[in-house]
Amino acid sequence: LRLMLVECFFMFYAPSHAQVDTKEKRVVIAQRLVFEHRSIIEAIRLQDASKAAAASKEHLDWAGDLAWRLCIANELNV
Repeated sequence: LRLMLVECFFMFYAPSHAQVDTKEKRVVIAQRLVFEHRSIIEAIRLQDASKAAAASKEHLDWAGDLAWRLCIANELNV
């Protein structure tokens, strides 16, 4: 959970890039992250390893891609 909170901090509060420069954009990202985190936690609670693994992979793929794009955009000062 600590890693999730760190991820959320860097996704919502740290970036100053235009992709997340509005409250509306941050809300959309936050809603998706919360939904995905809840899906992972629910699968773990139900002891459904395959569902937890699939939800985790989907989440990490999406969040990682977003973080990568924000990092590249930041480096390019876009």
